[in-house]
Amino acid sequence: MVRSGVCRKFWATSQNSSNYFASNFASFAALRENLSVMSKTFLLYGANGYTGELITRFAAERGMKPILAGRNAIAVEELAKKHHLEYRVFSLDETDRLDAALQEVDMVLHCAGPFSITSRPMVEACLRNKKHYTDITGEISVFETCAAFDKKAQDAGVMVM
Repeated sequence: MVRSGVCRKFWATSQNSSNYFASNFASFAALRENLSVMSKTFLLYGANGYTGELITRFAAERGMKPILAGRNAIAVEELAKKHHLEYRVFSLDETDRLDAALQEVDMVLHCAGPFSITSRPMVEACLRNKKHYTDITGEISVFETCAAFDKKAQDAGVMVM
């Protein structure tokens, strides 16, 4: 079978990291099962982007109460008011504000790209605060970065996916 460069790289990564992906898939399945007993509160960072807005609407329609977050105060506030949700405004380099926001939630759904730049500071904050992390990216470099945090995530008792 012939694979493109990206597919070959992903294939090699997935083969070399099969334990990482398997353990995090199991963690994700357990997390999904436990959402009914969790507070259902998560931080949706990048909420005012296209996909973030879709996820916000989907969550609100199902009774979930994500805390919306992002850098654009006007856009995040407008979206939060539309769906009667709480919101926070900060950039990822505002460590104190980021950490404070994470203390209010069980997990982060990261929707702010470009993920090759934004995912690492959010993953590091999640590890620091012992919060679960997932994002919507398809960037192989981000998968590899998350895989590199596997030991720290296990030590913190969280899922990074």
